[in-house]
Amino acid sequence: MPATYHPSWGVLLVHPHHTPTTAPSAARLRPTPLPAVSLVASATIVDTGARVVIEQTFERLASTIPAAADSKDTPSADEATYVFPLPEDAAVCGFECRFDDGHVVIGRAKEKTAARKAYADAVAAGVSAGLLEEMAADVFQVSVGNLRGRTVTTRIEYVQPLHHNSEKDELRFSLLSRQLQGRYGVPPSPATLASATTESLGAKPTQPSKGPSVIIRLTMARPILSVQSPTHTSVALTLGTLRRDNDAAEVEEEFNPCHALVVLEHDENTYLDRELVLIVKAKDLDKPRCMIEKHPEDGTRALALTLVPRFELNEIRTEIIILVDRSGSMEGEKIDQARKAMQLLLRSIPADKGLYFNIIGFGSTHTLLFPTSREYTESSLADADRHVNSIGADMGGTELRSAMEAAFRNRRTDMPTQLFVMTDGEIWDSQSLFAMIDQEVKKAGSADSGSKSFVRIFSLGIGRDVSHDLVEGMARHGNGFAQFVASTSERLQPKVIKMLKAAVLPPFTDLAVHWTGDWTPPPEPAPTKPPEAQAVISFFSNAKAPPKAAAPAPRAWVRQAPFHVPTLWPGARFTVYAVLDAEVPAPSRVKVTARTHDGPLALEVDVTGGGAGDQTGTTLHVLAARKLIQDLEEARSYLDAEMPAPEAQRRAEVVALGVRHRLVSKYTSFVAVEKKLKEKQTVGTAAYKAKEMDSDLMAVGGSDKDAENKPAVDVAEHEWEKVEYFDEFNYEQSFATADAASDSLLGLGAFGYSGMAEYSAPMPSGTPPQPLPVLEESELATSPMISLAACEPVFEAFAAASNHAATALTSTTRARRSYIPPGIGKQDADPDSQLQALAMLQRFDGSFGDTLDGVARWFGTTPAVLRAGLQKAAGSSAPPAPSAVGGVSAAALERAFACALAVAGFCGRLGYLAAEWELVAEKAARFGTAQLGGAGDAWEWLVSVAGDLVAALPAA
Repeated sequence: MPATYHPSWGVLLVHPHHTPTTAPSAARLRPTPLPAVSLVASATIVDTGARVVIEQTFERLASTIPAAADSKDTPSADEATYVFPLPEDAAVCGFECRFDDGHVVIGRAKEKTAARKAYADAVAAGVSAGLLEEMAADVFQVSVGNLRGRTVTTRIEYVQPLHHNSEKDELRFSLLSRQLQGRYGVPPSPATLASATTESLGAKPTQPSKGPSVIIRLTMARPILSVQSPTHTSVALTLGTLRRDNDAAEVEEEFNPCHALVVLEHDENTYLDRELVLIVKAKDLDKPRCMIEKHPEDGTRALALTLVPRFELNEIRTEIIILVDRSGSMEGEKIDQARKAMQLLLRSIPADKGLYFNIIGFGSTHTLLFPTSREYTESSLADADRHVNSIGADMGGTELRSAMEAAFRNRRTDMPTQLFVMTDGEIWDSQSLFAMIDQEVKKAGSADSGSKSFVRIFSLGIGRDVSHDLVEGMARHGNGFAQFVASTSERLQPKVIKMLKAAVLPPFTDLAVHWTGDWTPPPEPAPTKPPEAQAVISFFSNAKAPPKAAAPAPRAWVRQAPFHVPTLWPGARFTVYAVLDAEVPAPSRVKVTARTHDGPLALEVDVTGGGAGDQTGTTLHVLAARKLIQDLEEARSYLDAEMPAPEAQRRAEVVALGVRHRLVSKYTSFVAVEKKLKEKQTVGTAAYKAKEMDSDLMAVGGSDKDAENKPAVDVAEHEWEKVEYFDEFNYEQSFATADAASDSLLGLGAFGYSGMAEYSAPMPSGTPPQPLPVLEESELATSPMISLAACEPVFEAFAAASNHAATALTSTTRARRSYIPPGIGKQDADPDSQLQALAMLQRFDGSFGDTLDGVARWFGTTPAVLRAGLQKAAGSSAPPAPSAVGGVSAAALERAFACALAVAGFCGRLGYLAAEWELVAEKAARFGTAQLGGAGDAWEWLVSVAGDLVAALPAA
């Protein structure tokens, strides 16, 4: 089935209005695109959450309006539709349309059918009205009736939790493209989703004439270390402030290292024609935190627990099946990235665990490398290498479901199965795919039920147009986690290795979050009247028994979302919500517990939120309600705990939540009715000024006045007072000593990968905020990210060498901890090729050959030079060679030395890519140590010698 392209993504389509008695011709009914003249996306990021407002203005010239059926002169009361994408976890909580004549229509949440009727009735009555509906989990549609030749501004507001990126203390913010390039399959109704393409309508949206496209303000609980955009190199960043240069300021603002301002000015290359990704790194961002708020109306309390776990467990024996997208849209750099990532992944699989693997390529059809998975051996690795080298983007469409069904059908049932899915796909019918995954996961069983052949799915979205709903949904239903790579400036390799490290971890059992401490609910009250006697049913009658009345649901003292606690993965953000009944006391701590075959795990987290949880707000309630609704829509909620609940019951619960918390969902929509725009309007929990489109950038749940009164930071005293946290939460932060503060403030490294915008460290107190430099793409190509912190644990684990050897191993890295001017570090201008070439020298068992020939070529030297360096070190007494070195054969020593040189090459030349090669290096260390008879001190000495040699060799 060919892909269906969306007609109205980023374009307001105008449909001529007609009455039932005046059927116009097909030409008269043809929708007309409204040109967009302004687009402003304003976002406020507060620690791990974001509130986003998207305002898009469309100009409607009277001369382009179709004439009314009964008049040749009067413009018709036409109707417009507008479709836009949003992240799948966005809670859409605000909608309005403003017209240039001062009229405004403000959305209110209603049951979907009732909302459609209210909209139709208003339009029929000649009143301007608007309707905002969810068409798919990540696709929304706006309809506006009775335009009457006016310019219209649509305003969409949503809040969302932010996800972890690949590195420590990083989060990832995405603003999706205003356009949908293509989505595979049949779209949902209404028919506007399947009408002609924008190109066939003969028009494209006009680009905004001036002004910023995106304004993002960041308020973090601890100092911001770096801000990067892998998708846009022309963003302007100012650290230490939330104000733009032209913002009026009554008092001079002090530099605050927890604040940053990001602006994407409009030009022909940055007009949100692709996803905007921002990667923010802040001190202690991964640390556990639990926020609480009290609802101002009903007294319920909402909590949000979030952390990025760090733990180590023993690996398990498992099967790995890689599903790689080979559809036509993967052509070019995306399939090249996938090929390199798979080659590195294959080299990183542990050799001594008895793992099995397979590769499935999919497009319109699918192919399997092996009929069933084969054990990881030298022979199967060679077959996989040949296969991976030959794959291309040559398989047509995106029939992901059939490929996944093949994976489930051919998987092993005597061990767990891990599915890795790499795709750039967008499909309409993701829900049927999720239902199939649910069925297969349930059939395989869970660790809690004692299953030894459970299934987990890890998904990786590639490219700027990938469906977040598809990628996140596969991981959610498959009990794994999702990751994204938006452009070729982001490296695919570390994310694939992160998947592999998670895949070999054992499962948790009895995973639970304890929200209420020692508090227990009171006993249910005794019934006030005896149950009614049931009618007797005759054995000889066709009459049906009267239906039973639905039993009232037990009082929900605690509603958790997701209902089933998601698995904790090292390096992946874990977030779970709870809503407590008003009679449940606010907890001071929450506890997470679980069990593995290594033993029990537990974590206690203090609750933050002012007083005894009495600080009021609605943002956490909205986020919790969005997650509760998602559970209900997917039949994974508290209603389905014992058995699947009736659809009508789930729908009623979704409607109640959507209306109460003003959310768009599968069963609720926003409907708006025209009214005059006052000088200031309040919608939901956010306030804005009609004439100040930039002013709606206050802290989540606050006001624009609050944004101007943020607490200052006294850097000289090294103490933070209060930082706004979601709905005006106060999050106390202070440094224990002046030294700690100095390290945090003056040692902030801010680096970017090749192709990313790169910035220097924040300025000390008293320095006026200045825009930080943005490198040109030619400079970025030679400025890879250097992270000494990422390399030092590797040195400790693999070498534990002397200070001299450690200095030798890290000399290149230490010299480049700060900004690298153009022309410096040319030896790393092509890190991809260097990493790939060195990793491909490794065999399945971790060795790097029986001789030094391969590693010598990689270093640009000869085996004789390397052997001479080893012999010289062996004859020296500083430090002396361990006795084990002389007790092994020359062949074994050479094999071990080849591994040591490879480890030194990774650390010394490619240290900033440690997240990609660390598993390859671990295999080399295990093999090298085994060649030395298991003598750890001999291996450490050998790596130290290799480090000295690498430091002395000229750069290749």
